[in-house]
Amino acid sequence: NKDSKSASAAASEDDGGEEAWLDTLASISAEEIEFNLMEADRADKARQMQEWGFDKDAISSTLGVATDESLETDEDNEVFETFKEVTKETGFGMYLEDEIDPQTVESHTMVERDEETG
Repeated sequence: NKDSKSASAAASEDDGGEEAWLDTLASISAEEIEFNLMEADRADKARQMQEWGFDKDAISSTLGVATDESLETDEDNEVFETFKEVTKETGFGMYLEDEIDPQTVESHTMVERDEETG
């Protein structure tokens, strides 16, 4: 019995600590998931409060979140403003074919066949 304990201790010393690293990574991942879920819930509550007509100060003091949208828009960026205008006109990057139901269409019929691979 003494030999098996010393053999397992030697094996754990020889493993390079992989098991400890995996445990640490799992712990960090769990904490990160919990944090992300909590932040998503706060963001959802802030969005709901905005929809219900609460002012920015009430939302900020209640949830401790900033509701300043000044960093979300950049009117000084001419390239971005031009892109937004062109996107409105052309629908670039947007799905425009209303007659095709993506739930029922077979995906292979929606792409061109590659001549090399068939």
